[in-house]
Amino acid sequence: MYFVYGKVNHKQPQIFELTLNKSLVKVKEIIEEGKKLGEFLGNIDSNSMTLYVVSTIEGAVALWIMNPEIDIQMLFRNNYNCVWRSISKSDKYNEE
Repeated sequence: MYFVYGKVNHKQPQIFELTLNKSLVKVKEIIEEGKKLGEFLGNIDSNSMTLYVVSTIEGAVALWIMNPEIDIQMLFRNNYNCVWRSISKSDKYNEE
């Protein structure tokens, strides 16, 4: 994993792990808040969805790093729409 992000030194794995853990916590908080507000489906598993969202973001970045010709904005937009349709209670996002 670390080769994707450049030259490795002894501190990078710790920094990467810290950043990833913060991302997981923040995304889970957002999902839980969305469920409480009734914007997200109440029956989704917050832990699984958190991993799905973060892995989608990380995967898009890794793909773009390996192939910079990919339109990263389009990739993020498509991924966002897929994630949103899978968790949103609104029919507005589930019609497409």
